[in-house]
Amino acid sequence: MKNCAFQYFNGTSTVVDTDLITMAKAKSLWSDNLPCFIDRLQRGGEPEMAIWIEMKDNTNYHKAHVHVDRDTKTDGIRIWEEKKEFINI
Repeated sequence: MKNCAFQYFNGTSTVVDTDLITMAKAKSLWSDNLPCFIDRLQRGGEPEMAIWIEMKDNTNYHKAHVHVDRDTKTDGIRIWEEKKEFINI
């Protein structure tokens, strides 16, 4: 079912911005663009990458399956987000 979209912005320009695609295609695009995302991140850039889901049309960006940006951490191979947990005393 084509109800997803993929976007990759390298910090200076949009590299990929799809119309409706399948989740399998979105995941493939994610894998293809991840090395470039990591490279930009390590060089101090401000890349963003997202897989959007449950889309009814090409303008229905309401729910992200995954969305990463300049706050994402990397070891050069993998990426992760650090969550803040506030301590209430």
